[in-house]
Amino acid sequence: MSDQAQSLRQMASSLDKYRLPPRNRHAKIITITSGKGGVGKSNFTLNFALALQSLGRKVLVFDADIGMANIDVLMGAHSQYNLLHLLKRERSIDEIIQTGIGGLPYIAGGSGLSELFALSDENL
Repeated sequence: MSDQAQSLRQMASSLDKYRLPPRNRHAKIITITSGKGGVGKSNFTLNFALALQSLGRKVLVFDADIGMANIDVLMGAHSQYNLLHLLKRERSIDEIIQTGIGGLPYIAGGSGLSELFALSDENL
């Protein structure tokens, strides 16, 4: 009996068919979004990023879900810095990029960041 994930398992077992075209020098941004929480955006994002990385792509995960961010938690990590450190100009963009499982670079959004709502107009 086939379930909803059967076609995904078939695709994953034959990745060569689904290789991406040769690289060019232009960055691409892929956004994963939903109007509802708890639908699996972070899980999908992490697995998608790891799959792209395994195909030789250079990937950076940017968890912009301020207040409910959890990409670092899914990787079993605790981020020393997050997006708020950048917004408050306490750290540079290079300093807030962390390295997660499989060497995957990411920017944590941070959880429970009530400070974000108190940022000055200039910082916003």
